Amino acid sequence: MQFIGFLGVALFCFIGFLFSKNKKPIDWKLVIWGIAMQFIIAAIILGKGLISLVPFFIWIWAIAWYNLDVFIFRAKNMNIVVSAIASLILTAIVICITYLLGGEASSLLLSIVWYLFIIVGVVRVTLLSFGKDIKLYKYWSNIAGFLLCGIIFGNLLANGKTGADFFGVIGDAITAFLKFASLGGEFIFGKLYTGAVGWVFIIDVGVATIFFIAFVGLLESVGLMNQIIISIARFVDWNMRGMGIKPLSGAETLVAISSIPMGGDNLLLIKTI
Repeated sequence: MQFIGFLGVALFCFIGFLFSKNKKPIDWKLVIWGIAMQFIIAAIILGKGLISLVPFFIWIWAIAWYNLDVFIFRAKNMNIVVSAIASLILTAIVICITYLLGGEASSLLLSIVWYLFIIVGVVRVTLLSFGKDIKLYKYWSNIAGFLLCGIIFGNLLANGKTGADFFGVIGDAITAFLKFASLGGEFIFGKLYTGAVGWVFIIDVGVATIFFIAFVGLLESVGLMNQIIISIARFVDWNMRGMGIKPLSGAETLVAISSIPMGGDNLLLIKTI
Protein backbone atom coordinates (compact mmCIF):
# COMPACT_ATOMS: atom_id res chain seq x y z
CA MET A 1 0.00 0.00 0.00
CA GLN A 2 2.88 2.40 0.73
CA PHE A 3 4.13 2.13 -2.86
CA ILE A 4 0.83 3.00 -4.53
CA GLY A 5 1.86 6.68 -4.61
CA PHE A 6 5.13 5.80 -6.37
CA LEU A 7 3.26 3.73 -8.93
CA GLY A 8 0.77 6.54 -9.49
CA VAL A 9 3.50 9.12 -10.19
CA ALA A 10 5.31 6.70 -12.52
CA LEU A 11 2.07 5.87 -14.33
CA PHE A 12 1.14 9.52 -14.96
CA CYS A 13 4.68 10.30 -16.18
CA PHE A 14 4.52 7.28 -18.52
CA ILE A 15 1.11 8.29 -19.88
CA GLY A 16 2.31 11.86 -20.46
CA PHE A 17 5.42 10.60 -22.26
CA LEU A 18 3.46 8.04 -24.28
CA PHE A 19 0.96 10.55 -25.67
CA SER A 20 3.49 13.32 -26.23
CA LYS A 21 3.86 14.24 -29.90
CA ASN A 22 7.28 15.81 -29.42
CA LYS A 23 9.38 13.82 -26.93
CA LYS A 24 12.81 15.27 -27.72
CA PRO A 25 12.39 18.67 -25.97
CA ILE A 26 11.27 17.03 -22.70
CA ASP A 27 13.50 18.37 -19.92
CA TRP A 28 14.04 15.31 -17.72
CA LYS A 29 15.91 17.42 -15.15
CA LEU A 30 12.71 19.41 -14.65
CA VAL A 31 10.63 16.24 -14.31
CA ILE A 32 13.03 14.70 -11.78
CA TRP A 33 13.27 18.01 -9.87
CA GLY A 34 9.48 18.30 -9.62
CA ILE A 35 9.06 14.70 -8.43
CA ALA A 36 11.91 15.09 -5.93
CA MET A 37 10.23 18.17 -4.43
CA GLN A 38 7.05 16.15 -3.93
CA PHE A 39 8.91 13.34 -2.16
CA ILE A 40 10.79 15.79 0.06
CA ILE A 41 7.54 17.43 1.20
CA ALA A 42 5.95 14.00 1.70
CA ALA A 43 8.90 12.87 3.84
CA ILE A 44 8.63 16.03 5.96
CA ILE A 45 4.91 15.62 6.61
CA LEU A 46 4.62 11.82 6.85
CA GLY A 47 8.05 10.90 8.21
CA LYS A 48 9.15 10.50 11.82
CA GLY A 49 12.40 11.44 13.51
CA LEU A 50 15.32 11.95 11.13
CA ILE A 51 13.19 10.93 8.13
CA SER A 52 11.22 14.14 8.69
CA LEU A 53 13.99 16.36 10.10
CA VAL A 54 16.61 15.82 7.36
CA PRO A 55 14.41 16.81 4.36
CA PHE A 56 12.90 19.62 6.44
CA PHE A 57 16.41 20.96 7.08
CA ILE A 58 17.14 20.80 3.33
CA TRP A 59 13.93 22.72 2.66
CA ILE A 60 14.72 25.29 5.35
CA TRP A 61 18.30 25.67 4.14
CA ALA A 62 17.16 26.24 0.54
CA ILE A 63 14.85 29.08 1.62
CA ALA A 64 17.55 30.60 3.85
CA TRP A 65 20.10 30.32 1.04
CA TYR A 66 17.74 32.09 -1.37
CA ASN A 67 17.18 34.98 1.05
CA LEU A 68 20.91 35.39 1.72
CA ASP A 69 21.68 35.16 -1.99
CA VAL A 70 19.29 38.00 -2.77
CA PHE A 71 20.49 40.12 0.15
CA ILE A 72 24.26 39.54 0.23
CA PHE A 73 25.79 36.95 -2.08
CA ARG A 74 24.43 38.19 -5.40
CA ALA A 75 25.75 41.71 -4.79
CA LYS A 76 29.22 40.29 -4.17
CA ASN A 77 29.09 38.00 -7.25
CA MET A 78 29.88 35.06 -5.01
CA ASN A 79 30.50 31.60 -6.46
CA ILE A 80 27.50 29.26 -6.08
CA VAL A 81 29.51 26.68 -4.09
CA VAL A 82 30.89 29.32 -1.75
CA SER A 83 27.44 30.88 -1.27
CA ALA A 84 25.96 27.44 -0.52
CA ILE A 85 28.59 26.73 2.15
CA ALA A 86 28.29 30.26 3.62
CA SER A 87 24.49 30.03 3.82
CA LEU A 88 24.74 26.59 5.42
CA ILE A 89 27.12 27.90 8.10
CA LEU A 90 25.04 31.01 8.83
CA THR A 91 21.82 28.99 9.01
CA ALA A 92 23.48 26.46 11.33
CA ILE A 93 24.63 29.29 13.62
CA VAL A 94 21.07 30.62 13.95
CA ILE A 95 19.76 27.08 14.55
CA CYS A 96 22.37 26.40 17.25
CA ILE A 97 21.69 29.69 19.06
CA THR A 98 17.95 29.02 19.01
CA TYR A 99 18.46 25.43 20.20
CA LEU A 100 20.72 26.49 23.07
CA LEU A 101 18.08 28.95 24.29
CA GLY A 102 15.83 26.02 25.18
CA GLY A 103 12.20 25.24 24.44
CA GLU A 104 10.35 28.15 26.07
CA ALA A 105 12.91 30.84 25.19
CA SER A 106 13.16 29.66 21.57
CA SER A 107 9.37 29.66 21.26
CA LEU A 108 9.27 33.22 22.60
CA LEU A 109 11.99 34.27 20.15
CA LEU A 110 10.08 32.69 17.27
CA SER A 111 6.90 34.53 18.25
CA ILE A 112 8.71 37.88 18.48
CA VAL A 113 10.43 37.53 15.10
CA TRP A 114 7.24 36.24 13.47
CA TYR A 115 5.09 39.14 14.71
CA LEU A 116 7.77 41.66 13.74
CA PHE A 117 7.82 40.08 10.29
CA ILE A 118 4.03 40.49 10.02
CA ILE A 119 4.00 44.07 11.34
CA VAL A 120 6.82 45.29 9.12
CA GLY A 121 5.26 43.50 6.15
CA VAL A 122 1.88 45.15 6.69
CA VAL A 123 3.55 48.57 7.05
CA ARG A 124 5.51 48.13 3.82
CA VAL A 125 2.51 46.85 1.85
CA THR A 126 0.47 49.80 3.13
CA LEU A 127 3.16 52.24 1.98
CA LEU A 128 3.40 50.53 -1.41
CA SER A 129 -0.37 50.82 -1.84
CA PHE A 130 0.07 54.61 -1.58
CA GLY A 131 2.99 54.57 -4.01
CA LYS A 132 5.63 55.06 -1.31
CA ASP A 133 8.40 52.96 0.14
CA ILE A 134 11.26 53.18 2.64
CA LYS A 135 14.74 52.16 1.48
CA LEU A 136 15.39 50.63 4.88
CA TYR A 137 12.70 48.04 4.12
CA LYS A 138 14.19 47.00 0.75
CA TYR A 139 15.52 43.68 2.01
CA TRP A 140 13.45 43.33 5.19
CA SER A 141 11.67 40.22 3.93
CA ASN A 142 14.96 38.51 3.02
CA ILE A 143 16.53 39.24 6.42
CA ALA A 144 13.41 38.12 8.28
CA GLY A 145 13.01 35.08 6.02
CA PHE A 146 16.55 33.91 6.73
CA LEU A 147 16.18 34.40 10.49
CA LEU A 148 12.79 32.69 10.58
CA CYS A 149 14.17 29.62 8.78
CA GLY A 150 16.91 29.08 11.36
CA ILE A 151 14.71 29.94 14.34
CA ILE A 152 11.90 27.60 13.24
CA PHE A 153 14.23 24.62 12.83
CA GLY A 154 16.08 25.40 16.08
CA ASN A 155 12.77 25.68 17.91
CA LEU A 156 11.68 22.26 16.62
CA LEU A 157 14.93 20.69 17.83
CA ALA A 158 14.68 22.42 21.22
CA ASN A 159 11.16 21.08 21.72
CA GLY A 160 11.89 17.59 20.36
CA LYS A 161 9.59 17.97 17.37
CA THR A 162 9.86 17.37 13.62
CA GLY A 163 8.75 18.92 10.35
CA ALA A 164 5.51 16.97 10.59
CA ASP A 165 4.69 18.86 13.81
CA PHE A 166 5.42 22.18 12.07
CA PHE A 167 2.99 21.45 9.26
CA GLY A 168 0.54 20.11 11.83
CA VAL A 169 0.51 23.51 13.54
CA ILE A 170 -0.08 25.19 10.18
CA GLY A 171 -2.92 22.77 9.44
CA ASP A 172 -4.56 23.47 12.81
CA ALA A 173 -4.26 27.23 12.19
CA ILE A 174 -5.94 26.89 8.79
CA THR A 175 -8.72 24.77 10.29
CA ALA A 176 -9.30 27.35 13.03
CA PHE A 177 -9.33 30.12 10.41
CA LEU A 178 -11.93 28.34 8.25
CA LYS A 179 -14.21 28.02 11.28
CA PHE A 180 -15.03 31.69 10.77
CA ALA A 181 -16.74 30.59 7.55
CA SER A 182 -18.90 28.23 9.62
CA LEU A 183 -20.01 31.12 11.82
CA GLY A 184 -21.01 33.10 8.74
CA GLY A 185 -22.82 30.13 7.23
CA GLU A 186 -24.74 29.53 10.45
CA PHE A 187 -25.71 33.20 10.61
CA ILE A 188 -27.03 33.26 7.03
CA PHE A 189 -28.56 29.78 6.60
CA GLY A 190 -29.41 28.94 10.20
CA LYS A 191 -30.62 25.37 10.75
CA LEU A 192 -30.08 24.52 7.09
CA TYR A 193 -26.33 24.94 7.59
CA THR A 194 -26.02 23.45 11.07
CA GLY A 195 -27.58 20.20 9.86
CA ALA A 196 -30.82 20.38 11.80
CA VAL A 197 -32.70 19.77 8.54
CA GLY A 198 -30.09 17.60 6.86
CA TRP A 199 -26.59 18.16 5.53
CA VAL A 200 -26.47 20.10 2.27
CA PHE A 201 -23.17 19.63 0.42
CA ILE A 202 -23.32 22.69 -1.83
CA ILE A 203 -24.05 25.00 1.10
CA ASP A 204 -21.31 23.59 3.32
CA VAL A 205 -18.63 23.69 0.62
CA GLY A 206 -19.93 26.90 -0.95
CA VAL A 207 -19.70 28.87 2.28
CA ALA A 208 -16.06 27.89 2.83
CA THR A 209 -15.22 28.60 -0.82
CA ILE A 210 -16.82 32.04 -0.83
CA PHE A 211 -15.16 32.91 2.46
CA PHE A 212 -11.70 31.95 1.15
CA ILE A 213 -12.23 33.77 -2.15
CA ALA A 214 -13.28 36.91 -0.28
CA PHE A 215 -10.24 36.68 2.00
CA VAL A 216 -7.84 36.24 -0.92
CA GLY A 217 -9.53 39.14 -2.70
CA LEU A 218 -9.00 41.29 0.39
CA LEU A 219 -5.31 40.40 0.52
CA GLU A 220 -4.98 41.13 -3.18
CA SER A 221 -6.67 44.50 -2.88
CA VAL A 222 -4.12 45.70 -0.32
CA GLY A 223 -1.23 44.21 -2.30
CA LEU A 224 -0.22 41.52 0.19
CA MET A 225 -1.19 38.51 -1.93
CA ASN A 226 0.70 40.00 -4.86
CA GLN A 227 3.89 40.20 -2.77
CA ILE A 228 3.46 36.61 -1.54
CA ILE A 229 2.97 35.25 -5.06
CA ILE A 230 5.91 37.23 -6.46
CA SER A 231 8.20 36.04 -3.63
CA ILE A 232 7.30 32.36 -4.17
CA ALA A 233 7.66 32.70 -7.95
CA ARG A 234 11.12 34.25 -7.57
CA PHE A 235 12.18 31.46 -5.19
CA VAL A 236 11.02 28.78 -7.65
CA ASP A 237 12.88 30.52 -10.49
CA TRP A 238 16.05 30.81 -8.36
CA ASN A 239 15.80 27.17 -7.30
CA MET A 240 15.46 25.95 -10.89
CA ARG A 241 18.44 27.99 -12.04
CA GLY A 242 20.53 26.67 -9.16
CA MET A 243 19.68 23.09 -10.12
CA GLY A 244 20.85 23.74 -13.67
CA ILE A 245 17.31 23.53 -15.04
CA LYS A 246 16.19 25.84 -17.80
CA PRO A 247 13.73 28.07 -15.91
CA LEU A 248 10.29 28.98 -17.08
CA SER A 249 9.63 32.52 -18.18
CA GLY A 250 8.64 35.02 -15.50
CA ALA A 251 5.06 35.00 -16.82
CA GLU A 252 4.79 31.19 -16.74
CA THR A 253 6.22 30.94 -13.21
CA LEU A 254 3.93 33.71 -11.97
CA VAL A 255 0.78 32.13 -13.39
CA ALA A 256 1.74 28.66 -12.11
CA ILE A 257 2.27 29.92 -8.55
CA SER A 258 -0.76 32.20 -8.50
CA SER A 259 -3.06 29.36 -9.59
CA ILE A 260 -2.59 27.71 -6.17
CA PRO A 261 -4.13 30.37 -3.88
CA MET A 262 -6.12 32.33 -6.45
CA GLY A 263 -7.19 29.75 -9.01
CA GLY A 264 -5.98 32.18 -11.64
CA ASP A 265 -4.88 29.96 -14.48
CA ASN A 266 -4.67 32.81 -16.98
CA LEU A 267 -2.33 35.53 -18.13
CA LEU A 268 -4.56 38.35 -16.86
CA LEU A 269 -2.85 38.09 -13.49
CA ILE A 270 0.41 39.37 -14.95
CA LYS A 271 -1.02 42.84 -15.47
CA THR A 272 -2.07 43.27 -11.85
CA ILE A 273 0.88 41.46 -10.18
